[in-house]
Amino acid sequence: MQNITFSNNNLSYEELEIKQLLTLFVKIVQQFIQDFQSNSKQLQD
Repeated sequence: MQNITFSNNNLSYEELEIKQLLTLFVKIVQQFIQDFQSNSKQLQD
């Protein structure tokens, strides 16, 4: 039984890590899009 619990904890930890990485990735992409849009506006001006 302990082994099963341990496995579940590992899985949860990995899922948490993946969610954190995804959140970080989304933030980076959003920042990139914002930079790109402001660069485009500067070029148009």
